[in-house]
Amino acid sequence: PKPNDVIARWLKEQLEVNKTMDVLNLVIKENVDRSVGYYSRFMTFYSQQKQYNCTFHVKEFCLSCAEGAESLILAALTEKFDNG
Repeated sequence: PKPNDVIARWLKEQLEVNKTMDVLNLVIKENVDRSVGYYSRFMTFYSQQKQYNCTFHVKEFCLSCAEGAESLILAALTEKFDNG
């Protein structure tokens, strides 16, 4: 699958799970401003790794305040990736 398809599917799976939010206006772009450094001879050069940025809107159906929706979005997108 294409990276854009994987990102879009993952984002929708994270945010549309309870049918209380819709992801709208998703724009995914490859980051062309990559570093050319590397950690060690065993790792891939940064310039060979593709990185992507995305922007999107969320339509939320249940919450009455934007702060609550922001907290839910942040938790949904970061909880599985916490190194703590």
